[in-house]
Amino acid sequence: DLDNMQYVLSDLSTGETSTIQPGFSKKITFTAEDISTKRNYILHIFKTPEINSSPVSCNENPDGIISVAFGDTSKWEAKLRVPSGSVAIAHVDGKNRTARFGGLEKGIYYLEIWKGNVKIYENITSVGHPAKLKPKFSISADTISAGKKLYAENLSGTEGRWYWEFGDNSASSQFDPSHTYTTPGVYKLTLTTSSEAGCTSSVSK
Repeated sequence: DLDNMQYVLSDLSTGETSTIQPGFSKKITFTAEDISTKRNYILHIFKTPEINSSPVSCNENPDGIISVAFGDTSKWEAKLRVPSGSVAIAHVDGKNRTARFGGLEKGIYYLEIWKGNVKIYENITSVGHPAKLKPKFSISADTISAGKKLYAENLSGTEGRWYWEFGDNSASSQFDPSHTYTTPGVYKLTLTTSSEAGCTSSVSK
């Protein structure tokens, strides 16, 4: 499957690399100085690395993660570079063919894959922050008779998960639930929303 492969040509004399696209020709031009110089090239063929970025957590801690999965068993090295120039290095786990960078703040990162002293792959990836949850709901009435249904309308949006607690040891995960209180009293109705990133937020009436 050519779409999942990378073809990178390395010039061992200059250290320059260029990506080769299947189906297109690559022209290499030699100068007068090259006539008496031996030029060596290596064509690296490898499966495109899979990059996954996990966002920093809900409390803004620098705990974002970038992981890289490889389809090659060679001893590669992954480098993570930020625009300021600092570099973090992770050696590829030969058994699982993965590299992992943790403790990251949200931002833009340059991921480089090195094979020896040759950089054969580079990609720009980002670590973001989960969207802030804004739980909100309305109720049909703030005073009802025991045995009558109370209706709640979820105004938080359609993304995420919802969990309702009615204050009488009953709960619901419906989007717009209804509930019947059998015993007179004052109850606190709480809506808790959660995201796929694990963030939660609650609001009560």
